[in-house]
Amino acid sequence: MYFRKKLIEVIIFSILIFILISTDLKQIYPIYGSHLFQDWIYIFIHSTNDCDHNFLFSDYKYVNGCKEYLNSNFVYPKIWLKILKIITSSIIFEFILILTIFVFIYFNLEILEELPIWSKILFLLSPIAILLFERGNNDIVIFIIVYLFASFYNKKNIFLSSIFLFLGCLLKIYTISLIPMFLIHNKKKKSIILIIIISSVLLYISNFEYILNNYNKSGLLLSFSSSVYIKILNSLFNLNINYKIFSILLLLAIIFFSLAFKINLPKCKNKNEIYYLIGSSIIVSSFFLSEGFVYKLVFLSFTLPLIHEYKYKFNLGVYKYFLMLTYLALFIEFFSFAIENIFQINYIEFKKYPLLNFENIFFSFSILFKNFIFWLLNINLILVSTKIFIRKFKENF
Repeated sequence: MYFRKKLIEVIIFSILIFILISTDLKQIYPIYGSHLFQDWIYIFIHSTNDCDHNFLFSDYKYVNGCKEYLNSNFVYPKIWLKILKIITSSIIFEFILILTIFVFIYFNLEILEELPIWSKILFLLSPIAILLFERGNNDIVIFIIVYLFASFYNKKNIFLSSIFLFLGCLLKIYTISLIPMFLIHNKKKKSIILIIIISSVLLYISNFEYILNNYNKSGLLLSFSSSVYIKILNSLFNLNINYKIFSILLLLAIIFFSLAFKINLPKCKNKNEIYYLIGSSIIVSSFFLSEGFVYKLVFLSFTLPLIHEYKYKFNLGVYKYFLMLTYLALFIEFFSFAIENIFQINYIEFKKYPLLNFENIFFSFSILFKNFIFWLLNINLILVSTKIFIRKFKENF
């Protein structure tokens, strides 16, 4: 009965989502893509080393510049090419993505099981989720792997959780931020040994330096990075601040501040607290240690169960603040996208020739405000997750 109910939910959400991403309705969302499943097809083109493909759902068309596109550096870990090289059919490749989207929706509904239906609707139809689906970004696959890691971790199966963590680290470097989770596992000796083994093997077999130098860095649109403000300061005042080092120092400063900040968080369900630590680890590390895109905000799904539990175990005002900030972060892209369309901002011209006029000032404000929300979100995630992590570390040691 439970599975049947969940399956109906998945089917309903899937139909809504596929209507949104495959029709003109997607134009109301800030997607900026050239064709459906753009990111997923990018991997397929590189894995087959061929541009001439036809897809069942995607409106991808072969372009003359594709050969140059193939000669450029692949922006993901090369293990994606090795794994997917066995798939030569574009139709099968496309259906694999559709299947992963179904699984992604199902796992999200599992995470949000105890939440009201409006919360599920707001999350799965948010600009971040729709962007992820429409682009067919491989963070969908990573989310599934992280969910499996979290499930086995909560079941105290350290062996299987470590396997999924290891797989996640190979496919996307940011999942390495979950390794400290083993420090609060009750199987202390095994956890420490696993941390050493996973870290050592990853350093040996992965091409971290290549990934760090060649991953697709964000600009201003759809960016999710602490470096945005620093880059703007560098540009406006002709400065040369090393934003990578500055971001790390800021992260450390916020962590130390969180350790010193006195707040008594209630002890909640262990499962929800673990979920929160997992979601915040990925989001915070991605924000401060890379120049990535807003896709990472889908991991806010892991933080929502604990926030909703705070409604009954913590200050109601704090609960409303956390909840509002979370959904504001998920929907804030609408704000800058609306300003861009209302004033018909040409983003390329805006970057090359930043004229001081009313339209550009308003658009610049929308970008600054959006990034302010992202900063506020990350500070809150660090504050709460630090308190939870320290308490659990003390309990298990």
